[in-house]
Amino acid sequence: QNFHFEQGFQGQNDQLWLVGNSKAGGLTHHLFDNPGFIEEFEQTMNLNVKIIMLTRHPASMIKSFHKRTGASPLQALEYYRQTAAKLASVRNVLEQQNADLQLICYEEFMADLDTQAKSLMEWLSLPCGDAQLAAFHSNRKLESREDARIQLDPALLNDIDQLIDQYGFFNVYRKD
Repeated sequence: QNFHFEQGFQGQNDQLWLVGNSKAGGLTHHLFDNPGFIEEFEQTMNLNVKIIMLTRHPASMIKSFHKRTGASPLQALEYYRQTAAKLASVRNVLEQQNADLQLICYEEFMADLDTQAKSLMEWLSLPCGDAQLAAFHSNRKLESREDARIQLDPALLNDIDQLIDQYGFFNVYRKD
């Protein structure tokens, strides 16, 4: 994995290091393959790690994967089933390790951006004033116009409902 490290938040906090990679699901797959990574990382880097797990509505992820890769919506669903299973496994391992974990549902976060951003920043022990909220607002996007135009057939939507039923962290999407 090619992880990148970014120190600070908006250049204002030298105590915060952000670790990620260029693919949203890449770190999930890496943590699934390497369940001890977070503990090893904390020890090696001598850092206290806080983990933010972000999930999006499965239909949004399937549309995005379909658009990005050219896979059929059904193939995208199969890929996302694997990703959801890995996310559930990683979450269980992290909870067993007593990791400092925050699960964020993207659509819920964006629907009440100011409140959710303040809560997240408080959890990170960082200030959240007008400048920080402006940074969150400048990156506000729920679904691209191209994704919104992709229509999923009723059978696939039924399969997505089953996926939501299978994993508790998707319960926020149950009524969609």
